[in-house]
Amino acid sequence: MFILNLVNSFIGKTGNIGMRTSHLINSLNHQQSDNFSLSRGVIKSFSANNKNMGIFGYIPRLLNAYRIYVNLNFNHRKYDIYLFECFFKICFKNINYHKKIAHIWEMSPKIIRYLKKNDWIVILDVPIAPTETSRNLVNKFHDKIVLHPHQYNSNLELESFKLADYVVAPSNFVKDEISKLKIDVDKILVVPFGNNCQNSNLKNFNKNYQKDGIDFCFAGSINKRKGVELLLEAWNNEFFENDRLHLCGRLYPEIKELLKKYDFKKDCKSVKIVIVTSEICTKWDRLVMEEAFKVPIVSEYGASEVGYIGSELKPNVWMVAKENVFLENGKNGNILVTSLHNKAMPFIRYNIGDIGQIDYDTDGYQLINGLKGRENDSILLPSGKVCAGLTFYYISR
Repeated sequence: MFILNLVNSFIGKTGNIGMRTSHLINSLNHQQSDNFSLSRGVIKSFSANNKNMGIFGYIPRLLNAYRIYVNLNFNHRKYDIYLFECFFKICFKNINYHKKIAHIWEMSPKIIRYLKKNDWIVILDVPIAPTETSRNLVNKFHDKIVLHPHQYNSNLELESFKLADYVVAPSNFVKDEISKLKIDVDKILVVPFGNNCQNSNLKNFNKNYQKDGIDFCFAGSINKRKGVELLLEAWNNEFFENDRLHLCGRLYPEIKELLKKYDFKKDCKSVKIVIVTSEICTKWDRLVMEEAFKVPIVSEYGASEVGYIGSELKPNVWMVAKENVFLENGKNGNILVTSLHNKAMPFIRYNIGDIGQIDYDTDGYQLINGLKGRENDSILLPSGKVCAGLTFYYISR
C-alpha cells in the first residue's frame, strides 16, 4: 500500500492544517508504510519524501492578506486552489502499486477526478464546515458575523464531496453539515480535532461553581468573523453574572468599535482588569476601553522574536520579566534585549527597535521608563487604508 498526502498547507507548522498531516506522516513512518507528500510548504523535519512549492507557497498568504486588508469580497481561495492544482500537475507522477491511497486536504475536483481516473482511492479531509454553513450563518445573523461565502467555492466543495471515496470531518457538527448537502452519510468519517477527553486524566475540582463562577476563555482572532460580537451578546445575560470571560488574541478594529456601545461593567460585572498586548495601545485606545469597561487597563510588552518582555507596573513604567529576558540601554535610547531561553536562535543584545530607559528598583528588578513602541511603523495601502507594520510578518511566517 502506498499513501500520497496532498496538502495545500505547511506540513508540521503549528496553526496550519499541515500540523495534523505531520502526525499522520509520523504514524506512517513508524509503521514503515510507503508514503510521499506534495505540499504548499514543509518544516525541515518533514522534508524527506516531500516536494513543496518553495517560495511560491507564500503567494496564498499574500492573497489572503489582500482579502483581509483591502477587499473583503475578494475570493482568494479561487486562486489559491488553482495555484495548488498547477503545482500538482507539474509534480505528480503516477506509480504502479497494488493499492494506492491519496489523502487530500483541498477542495479540488480536478485533482480528485484525475486521481480516481488513475485508480487511486481518494480520502478528502475537511478542516471546517462547508461554505453553505457560512451562507446560512450570514442569512441568520447578517452583519454580526463577517463571512463572505462564494458560490464558486460551494460548487467546488459539493463536487469534491461527491467524487471522493471517503470524507473525513473534524466533528459530528461538520459531518451533519456535509450530509445536509445530500452526501452519502456512510462515507463521511469523523476524526475529531483537539483532545479526546474520554482518554484524558481529568481532575475533579472541589469548587462551588454557582458561587465562585467559571472562567471561560476565547483564544483566537478577536473579530466578527470568529463570531465575537455574538459571543458578547450572549454573555450579556444574568446567567453569567458570576463568571469571567477572557478574550485572548489580536483585537480587530470592528470589535474596538463595539466597546463604545457596550456597557461592559454593567453587562459583565465580573470583569476586573483588561490586559492589552500585541500592537501598541494608544492613549485613544486606552480611553475607549476605560470608558467601556470601567476597570484598569494594563499593557503587556513583548516581541515576536523574544516573546514576553514585561507588563505595565504604573503609567509609563513597565516591570521586566527577568525570567525571560535581560535588557540593556543602547545608543540613542534604543532597548537591547537578550533572550534567556531561545536556544534555536539566540538573541544577544538585540536592538529590538523600541525606545526606552532601563532602570532598577530598590529590590534590583529591571524597569522600563518612557517606553515608546514602533507606533509609526505602518503600511499605507493603495486604497488609503493603513495597516500595522507587522502585517507582512504575519503573512510570511
